[in-house]
Amino acid sequence: VGTADSLALMFHNGWLIPAPTYETRTWHRTVSAHFRFIVSDTTRLHPAAIETMEQFLRQIGGVLGFTAADFNLLKREKITYIYCKDDDEIRRVTGYTTRGMYLLAHDALVSTFSCHFHELVHLLVNFKLHRLPLYTHPLFQEGVAVALGGRGGISAPGLRQAGDFLVRSKMLVPEELFPAGAFAQQDPSLSYPVSGLYTGFLLHVL
Repeated sequence: VGTADSLALMFHNGWLIPAPTYETRTWHRTVSAHFRFIVSDTTRLHPAAIETMEQFLRQIGGVLGFTAADFNLLKREKITYIYCKDDDEIRRVTGYTTRGMYLLAHDALVSTFSCHFHELVHLLVNFKLHRLPLYTHPLFQEGVAVALGGRGGISAPGLRQAGDFLVRSKMLVPEELFPAGAFAQQDPSLSYPVSGLYTGFLLHVL
């Protein structure tokens, strides 16, 4: 048995249990067409939020060119969405104080938002690619998620508009984010909108 410490190890019957599995072991499960929602407080998950996530999945699946077989696979296997009620819960599940993240190792979304489009886009892009590259430039990795799903509670159109202002005012232009490591050196309030604007343009013309 572990503690709330993010470095603690949890064991059950001699097996190492990952924190997302251990911390949510008593949480409620709600299933929709393509999602498996795991929540500690069922009063916080409104049916409208579930339907909004379903609609967004269908929309982005269309943008990414999902086939009927792709949608059927997601319907059969479900996307795990761990909905945390506060910072303490998400820290215990992920080890970080964050509003949300895509846990690649667990193929699960964890968020304090009932509708976290940005992280869902990350998962859907990975699902579309199937075989992932060892390294993806953050300009594109985060740019696609911003262009299609927004970030931090701000809609995708709003962030693209912010990116347009930053580029037009020459506060930050996409070329400055091209070199390896340049993205991490910029403040996220600048790099994410600009990458979303640039990647959104590529999605539109390609």
